[in-house]
Amino acid sequence: MFEKRQVIHFIVNPISGKGNNFLDKIFLEESFPKSKYEFFIKITSSPGHAAKFALVAITEGADIIVACGGDGTINEIASCLIGRDIPLGIIPLGSGNGLASNLQIPHQLNKALNVLIQGKVRSIDVGMVNSKYFFSNMGIGFDAAVIAHFSQLKQRQLKGYIKALLKTMRTYSSTGKVKIINNGKESYADPFLLFVSNSNRMGYGFTLTPKANISDGLLDMVLVKKMSKLKLLLFGLLVTIKRTNVLKEVNFQLIDKIVIHGNGNLFQYQIDGELIPYKENKLYISLCEKKLKVLVP
Repeated sequence: MFEKRQVIHFIVNPISGKGNNFLDKIFLEESFPKSKYEFFIKITSSPGHAAKFALVAITEGADIIVACGGDGTINEIASCLIGRDIPLGIIPLGSGNGLASNLQIPHQLNKALNVLIQGKVRSIDVGMVNSKYFFSNMGIGFDAAVIAHFSQLKQRQLKGYIKALLKTMRTYSSTGKVKIINNGKESYADPFLLFVSNSNRMGYGFTLTPKANISDGLLDMVLVKKMSKLKLLLFGLLVTIKRTNVLKEVNFQLIDKIVIHGNGNLFQYQIDGELIPYKENKLYISLCEKKLKVLVP
């Protein structure tokens, strides 16, 4: 009898990170010989395309679906795999690669491919905002404004992110007062930043939640109150050394669900480093415990 070949679908975002991403079929055959594997390479061409490819791959009997791109591409594909037995593979080709860093998936292509062969399956938690999933983080306020500026730039590497960050520091104004309902308790805030994280990494090695655990059944929320320009510079420095907890304006909480009301104000928000194209005045944020299977080292 012939042993069944493992079916792997590679879904590649060609413009993630530095752009010009390409997986050569002949190169892949060195790691995935035809005697053991059958693989397909699919190239995205627009937002939402990765999710469509993932859904087709499911119907075609994929054993593994591999997201080749950044956190936005991973989000599209992983959202199709919630609660399924098909594990997600990750080839980090994005500019930030926050989720891959959290899961210790190598950025070197050969090593990342090896995880698909020799790695183990790990079940991780998934965050949810209204009807959308997030795997790394979501936020309203300053970080969403940074993403809004970053998305308008052609330069998408660290230099572009720093440029967007500096522009936001010059131009950002408050998102407005919000009501927060946490375990039935109401509180009010006019946050500089409200950030909810499933992961201990954002992009480029930065983090607001260094103690976050992607499989602990909880989300880490960071609420940062308004602060002066000088304090804001200090906050930025403390982010780089993972010591923002020393500021009285920064509050950390562990949550499993929370509701944010805009009190008549509409606010923009980001999910996994992608700006959501419409504004909301109410967000229901919750956790789906260990609902995604991922291949990790």
